[in-house]
Amino acid sequence: MHFKHIITVSSQRLHILEALRRQGLSLELLHCVFHAIIVNKITYAISVWYSFLNKSHVLQINSLFRRAFKYGFVKSVIKLEQPLQDYDDKLFTKATQGNHAMHHLLPSPKSTCYS
Repeated sequence: MHFKHIITVSSQRLHILEALRRQGLSLELLHCVFHAIIVNKITYAISVWYSFLNKSHVLQINSLFRRAFKYGFVKSVIKLEQPLQDYDDKLFTKATQGNHAMHHLLPSPKSTCYS
């Protein structure tokens, strides 16, 4: 249900971008708007819901990204796995910082030196 909503809204937003292009919005601004209204919608909390997707879902999202590239709304083809990896890396970095509230949930570093 969540996936269907995301795909529907993102497809509708591609049409908004087409209308903005017809109004004369520059490609650079279209790129920024694409990331703001589509990539952010798709990747919001992706670490939580990605594991519930099947292969056809991932293919649909990647197809939407390919269409966006074809229309010129993005500079290069995005694959869903890349934003997922980026967000996971960012989350892990934040979680391992000493001043993070969740830091105590991670295992402590090994103090034993192995030779």
